[in-house]
Amino acid sequence: MNLLQLALAAMAIALVVPLAALPGLLWRNGAVATMGAGALLAFGANWIIGFVKQFTGSFGSQLVYNVTLIYITAYIFVGGALLLFGGWAIALSAATAARDWRSVAWLVGGVFASVVIFLYGLAGPDNGCFMGEGLCVAANPTRDSVWFLLSSVIGPATLLVFGLRTPRAPRPAAHESAISPVE
Repeated sequence: MNLLQLALAAMAIALVVPLAALPGLLWRNGAVATMGAGALLAFGANWIIGFVKQFTGSFGSQLVYNVTLIYITAYIFVGGALLLFGGWAIALSAATAARDWRSVAWLVGGVFASVVIFLYGLAGPDNGCFMGEGLCVAANPTRDSVWFLLSSVIGPATLLVFGLRTPRAPRPAAHESAISPVE
């Protein structure tokens, strides 16, 4: 991967959160809903790539292609993590501003549980593996896959539900003084 490709990938990752925040203009927690859905899609794409690679053995026999695939899955995972934590920050801010402490507890619990489950699956007592590229040996790969699947769904789903349960924001009414002539 040359420097130009690396710079373009970094710019694309840096634009993930601002572009996902645009639906916040349409409804109150639209940015949170889009970031939760985007994180679900990113983690889902990461899972699909991992499953296809595991069941077919490899996407290609060329080493360069496999290294590029590792970079792609890493960028997808980082983009999903940025969406997850960006949406979490926005959702926590909205819930605390509304003084909705039940939602704050629910958001903290959901995303924190997702991170803890991910870390447990990555560095648990049996030394589970994430991508399994010969970096470590998983004692029970099926159980580790369940841990990672749970961690990939719980946090983004929490954000998605929080973002979709709020109604559309009402448009501010125009003031009469704004449209009447000045005397």
